[in-house]
Amino acid sequence: MSQAPVSQAPVSQAPVSQAPVIPPAPPSLADLREEIDTIDEQVHSLLMKRGDIIDRLIAVKQTQEVGSAFRPAREADMMRRLVQRHRGILPLDTVESIWRVIIATFTYVQAPFSVHADLSAGESAMRDSARFHFGFTVPFVSHFDPSAAVEAVARSKGDLALLSATANRTPWWLELEAEVRDLKEGLEMVEEKARYELGMVKPDEMLVQISTKR
Repeated sequence: MSQAPVSQAPVSQAPVSQAPVIPPAPPSLADLREEIDTIDEQVHSLLMKRGDIIDRLIAVKQTQEVGSAFRPAREADMMRRLVQRHRGILPLDTVESIWRVIIATFTYVQAPFSVHADLSAGESAMRDSARFHFGFTVPFVSHFDPSAAVEAVARSKGDLALLSATANRTPWWLELEAEVRDLKEGLEMVEEKARYELGMVKPDEMLVQISTKR
């Protein structure tokens, strides 16, 4: 005996209700300030670690190197890499100023130096430039003539001079060039007199005197 097929109506399922997604609460001011304090401590810790490395570097240089601690090419490379990786809301010139102070201060720690500045073209701009590049740890020595600043550096073992290139006077480098030329000519005259009147010779030279008397 055959049975008639029983038709089944589709059973509808009630939709499953989902709980609304509640976004996380924004951090409080206290939380954000705590993060900032943590970052500040990390920055300070890294600066102290940098100081420890510089301390070891000083010990190495005392046995392997002599002279000034300035390395302009290395500093320029550091600043280029700084510019390439920088991002965010902090102005680049602020970051550059911070890094220059760090570099100049640790350079000063390695080998103390002073910055001799010619203030004859104006004091405020020269002081601002010196503080931007070297901070407040490096001594600032005032002069009121470019030649005086250059002479002070010449007498030092590693100082720097900060001079204006736009002073309303004869450019200082032309005066310096003339002094160098006079010095060179003066040395040549001294050498000539030493050769002909005293018979002095340089290393690897032989003095030959030819008598004209018969």
